Amino acid sequence: MYIAIYVEMKLMIITDISNKTCHSHLNKKLIMTFFIIFMNLLGCANNEEAPGDAFINDIVNAYDSAKSQVTAGNYRRAIEIFEAIQSRFPFSDLSNQIQLELIHAYYKMQSQEQTIDAADAFMRENPTHPRIDYALYIKALAYFEKEPDFLEKSFRKDMNKRPPKDTIESYSFLKQLVERYPASEYAADAEQRMIFIKNRLAAYENIVADYYLRMGAYVAAINRAKSSLEEYNGSIYNLGSLDILIQAYEKLGMTELSEDARRVRETNFSNEGMLAQQTLGNDSSLLSKPKNFLQTLFPPTDDRRVRETNSPNQETPIQNTSENDSSLLSKPKNFLKVLFPPPVAN
Repeated sequence: MYIAIYVEMKLMIITDISNKTCHSHLNKKLIMTFFIIFMNLLGCANNEEAPGDAFINDIVNAYDSAKSQVTAGNYRRAIEIFEAIQSRFPFSDLSNQIQLELIHAYYKMQSQEQTIDAADAFMRENPTHPRIDYALYIKALAYFEKEPDFLEKSFRKDMNKRPPKDTIESYSFLKQLVERYPASEYAADAEQRMIFIKNRLAAYENIVADYYLRMGAYVAAINRAKSSLEEYNGSIYNLGSLDILIQAYEKLGMTELSEDARRVRETNFSNEGMLAQQTLGNDSSLLSKPKNFLQTLFPPTDDRRVRETNSPNQETPIQNTSENDSSLLSKPKNFLKVLFPPPVAN
């Protein structure tokens, strides 16, 4: 068709070139001819499917391509493909699996908010899905307190002094996972992380309690130390909480309670244990983390073909008048005996 148009145009030019009086008429014909060619080319272009659309139309190949990008560590490109598939085929058989893949890819990209949002969306839309445990697990990891970066390590920043808002969130979701899905393949790792987080939270409570102690807010210090002992019983930082109790009770002249705390300390913590706890308290990097803390995570699939931290800026503890109210010292005097029962005589 294009050849015929071209030949017609050439003949028209040869015929009319000798007739100068038809110059304006020739221009009109040329303009009309070029317009027809342009419209034909445009129509053909619109009828042809773009390579990207054809690629996404083949959902299986697109999914495999995205998985290849994940394997290669190109998470950003993998996310682009997964999102394109999900946008075009929101109700496909692979829809739930792609949601899980996106949760994983966002996490590997260290996009905390996107990871949490994707996990929430998956759990909200699929409340009975068998992989809810995975969504809970990755959501907890997204909240898990991040490792010290280069500058923090260089300046020996004490990570325990950070307000543990995200750490508390992580602990909450790990606890949900362990309680709701005790047989989950992620439960064991979740329990190990909970131990680490419990120590971190207890350490922070002791830092705040010690601040109150040094400021002379002895009642507030006692309440913080009590809270640490009750909520994080079994933590390696229980010894520090007891020391704060002993000192605060002595400052308030509560000799009996001070002696009770001292007795519990001597009964439950040996000299070796005290040394180890003091060392751990001075160097947070020595805290034992889960052995597979740096493990590579791969999201699970329904067909089993594939198996698979950030705190806010430091805030200075504020002396709360309600915490320093002596009327709050209303808990049983023997609360230490409940937490640390005396040994049974033979």
